[in-house]
Amino acid sequence: MIIILELLLCYLCICLSHSLLAQKPATTLELYVDNDFFSIGNRTDRYYTNGLRMAINYTKENDRNRFPDNLLIKYKEDKAIRYSWGLSQAMFTPENIEKDRLEEGDWPYAGGLFVSHEAYSQHPEKNTKIRSGFLLGVLGPWSLAEETQIWFHELTNDPRPNGWDWQIDNYPIINYHLFYETRLLKRKFVETRGLVGGAVGSLINQFNLGVRSRLPLFKRSKFDFSFFQRTNGGYTVYNAYLEGGFWDRQRYERGISRGYRLSSEEINRFYLESQIGVALKYKDWSVAFSQKFRTSQVEGSSSHQVGNITVQIPID
Repeated sequence: MIIILELLLCYLCICLSHSLLAQKPATTLELYVDNDFFSIGNRTDRYYTNGLRMAINYTKENDRNRFPDNLLIKYKEDKAIRYSWGLSQAMFTPENIEKDRLEEGDWPYAGGLFVSHEAYSQHPEKNTKIRSGFLLGVLGPWSLAEETQIWFHELTNDPRPNGWDWQIDNYPIINYHLFYETRLLKRKFVETRGLVGGAVGSLINQFNLGVRSRLPLFKRSKFDFSFFQRTNGGYTVYNAYLEGGFWDRQRYERGISRGYRLSSEEINRFYLESQIGVALKYKDWSVAFSQKFRTSQVEGSSSHQVGNITVQIPID
């Protein structure tokens, strides 16, 4: 019931935002779901176990002086910026969710709930792109991650997660990310682009490099079916999902903050992740299915895999 109320609230917010902003055509509603339930051949309820995002994507003229758009980085030459407002929830759990005791050295229980605003800007001549955005929200019980996971496991008759009493405590989140992308290769049947960027704030501090490619498999009239892959690697300076709030450390060490978190020595800072999938597009409608892989983020833990489904629906 909790997740239904969240989705309904998000949809109402999106509809309200759409009516207030009075955007141009090609406005879409995006539904983005990461879950290990969608993993092919490796369904494990551990580590990054679920991510849900609903967003409205729209295009409007570049207005560099209007808040909060002026917080985002765009090309001044780009006269039609692609923007996005979204609501997202993420949850993380240890190796075995059925244990009702604290497992030190394992992934902490952690959940986040955020509002996001992003801009996607393309230079009209240089074939380069900039993606910038920010997150505002909370980490901890206020994210409703515990209620969401318990509800879903009851619905699917899966084992009940019993360790949310030790989840990372409530902690305010403000984070900013910026990525620069440029074309590396363009051929008739494939395009490859490189990116560099990172994030800074109270949730994630990291730097990364990556490449992504797209290979058309079938294209007829308004239909487009393609294969895509993305590969990223980088270094994580700080991750609140694992380490808790960085200004909350003293409270945790004194026993005031109840949430369990890992020490710096228990975390693998360097990481490599990849995503492969297929996407089908018809006009402004699209659906994509993919698999995501990431190397171990905690000492002694294994690499991890989740599946993703992303749907875009025109709403005007």
